[in-house]
Parts: sequence; C-alpha cells; structure tokens
Amino acid sequence: MALRERLAALRAPGVPRVLLLTALGMAAAYTAYAYVAPALGPQAAAPLLFLYGLGAILGNFLAGYATDRWNAMLVLRIGYAAMALSMAGLALFPELAWVLMFAWGASSWCQTPPQQHRLIGIAPREAALLVSLNSSCIYLGIGAGTLLGGLVLPAVFAVGALLAVLALGWTLAGPYPRI
Repeated sequence: MALRERLAALRAPGVPRVLLLTALGMAAAYTAYAYVAPALGPQAAAPLLFLYGLGAILGNFLAGYATDRWNAMLVLRIGYAAMALSMAGLALFPELAWVLMFAWGASSWCQTPPQQHRLIGIAPREAALLVSLNSSCIYLGIGAGTLLGGLVLPAVFAVGALLAVLALGWTLAGPYPRI
C-alpha cells in the first residue's frame, strides 16, 4: 500500500482532533514533570517522581478498564479534570505533594487508553498506523510541555493545570462520534 493511501486515515472524521488532543493533554501533563526538583525541592524529587510513576501505572490500567466499561469521552473528561485539580493543588498546596503527585501521575496517563480506543473505533483498518501516530503525538506533547515549562518557571503547575482545563474544554467542544 502506498504511503498516500496509508495516510488517508488522517482524513477520517475525528482523527486530527483526537491526535491534537493527545498532544495537548500530554503537554499539560509534562509542563511540570521535568521541573519537579526546582518546583518542589531537589531532595524530594526522586520519591515524588516515584509516586507519579505509580499513579501513572494505576491510571493507565484503570483507564483501560473504564474505557471498556463506560466510554472514552467520560474517562478523558474525568482524567483532564483530575489533572487540572491535582496540578492546581500542587501550585497552591505543595505540602500535599505526596498525595497530589500520585493523582497527577494517574490522571496524566489515563488519557492513552481512551485515545487509542477512539482512534481504533474511527478507522479500525488503520489501527496500527493511528496508534503509532498517537504515540508520536504523545512525544510531541511531552516535548512541547517540557519546553513550555522551561519558559514559565516557577509557574509550571499552574500553567499545566491551565492546559489540562483546555484539554477538558476540547472534549466538551464536540461533536464526537459515539465510539
């Protein structure tokens, strides 16, 4: 199959919106990630990032289950709201970082399963390509968020929360096909 034919999946209704949301959501999640040490203190960075990682594992697992049980948009909306709240909490109440880092990790990584589910539902014959493009958008978002975070230090958590609110708004601005 020619590249042009394979990339035709990008023209499927909804695919560009899903991919852009992936990049935006990951930018929100990673605006502060690289700057945890300057934001919360270097001595706490390693254990806090460990808690973030534990949350990410649980969030990814539970999001897959919830997407299968309910629907992808509900999971995304809850995840982006939780991400905004946990990052705003980190900006306002850094003394609660031990709990909020776990919540931030869980909410940051709960977006991948529903996004992949949506893409596969839109164009199942091009699932491999679309999941690959979604992975590329994950890394694009991580890079963009990290770059933005460096520009807005020390307000990384507040800016990340704002981006999470924008991602939540994106999910509410449909219309989206029911998948």
